[in-house]
Amino acid sequence: MTTANTILELEAVTKAYAGPAGSTPVLKGVDLAVEAGETVAIVGPSGCGKSTLLNMAGTLDQPDGGRVTFRGKSLPGMTPKEAARFRNNEIGFVFQLHHLLPQCSVLENVLVPTLVHTGGEDAPERARQLLDRVGLSDRLDYRPGQLSGGERQRVAVARALINRPALLLADEPTGSLSPEGAMDLTRLMIALNREDALTLVVVTHSQEVAAHMGRVVELRDGVLRPRETRP
Repeated sequence: MTTANTILELEAVTKAYAGPAGSTPVLKGVDLAVEAGETVAIVGPSGCGKSTLLNMAGTLDQPDGGRVTFRGKSLPGMTPKEAARFRNNEIGFVFQLHHLLPQCSVLENVLVPTLVHTGGEDAPERARQLLDRVGLSDRLDYRPGQLSGGERQRVAVARALINRPALLLADEPTGSLSPEGAMDLTRLMIALNREDALTLVVVTHSQEVAAHMGRVVELRDGVLRPRETRP
């Protein structure tokens, strides 16, 4: 249900993909309202459309039908330039693969989103502060190839937060990590949610990761259903 505190809302969202056998529906009327400061896990079987749903929320893909709004503003229909500006200013993304630039240092990778972002405090200083918060203040000059998988994902989280987004969308962020690394990254994201009131939506196969979120919903047969409610 939508409230004055709703930051992200999907209403009756549909999406289908064309294939050799014709159109295959993936999302069949998804409804989801996320409150500011909330943590939500989206779970479901492989191939059910979880990443597609997250891409709709982040304007990386367009729905065939329904509405997607951010703080009451409709997202579908934005020009590519408008969508890129919106993503850079309002949303942070973390993916299963870190997508760090191998030729750049840790500090330089975190600063990449600021190249098209104006305003705010001194970007290099904020990047250093974020890297300190994720436990990598001693890795500023390292290249991604010199880091562990968990360290690379922490750099990706710092990069996602550099422009102070209101919403962090994470697509299987722990999928390539060891169980210990996965829990470390999950605890980091939860700490950032609590300390910065950062809204967090995570797509995950991991029941352990999902259990740390405030709300869990399951995508099955093209629709979302509540799976678990936590205090």
